[in-house]
Amino acid sequence: MSALTDEIKTAVREVLREEVRQLLVEMRPAPTSTTGAASELAVSVARAAELSGYTHETILARINEGQLHATKPGGSREWRILVDDLRRWLASESSEKVVLDNKSEARKIVAGLAASRGR
Repeated sequence: MSALTDEIKTAVREVLREEVRQLLVEMRPAPTSTTGAASELAVSVARAAELSGYTHETILARINEGQLHATKPGGSREWRILVDDLRRWLASESSEKVVLDNKSEARKIVAGLAASRGR
């Protein structure tokens, strides 16, 4: 395979991963709160990473870059991210990506892999 083909496959896989992450986040039921509205719920960086599929380091980087709003409440050393802020950031992340026909691209990748394996 050519280097260009490998680059295209890598790019398509990344787009597909991000689309799947976003769909998984959207499909999860909103957490319920015993004290108030779900919009007031805050999660740790670790939980935000788990929910979004991004790494802990990526979440921290986006906080430090100002792309993801977070606070350190009451002298805490750990960032807290409102669930609504996390959802908004994830939506903006997916809207900035180039839109591809994911099913078509996935079929091409699978066909190429099958052909290269002699199936």
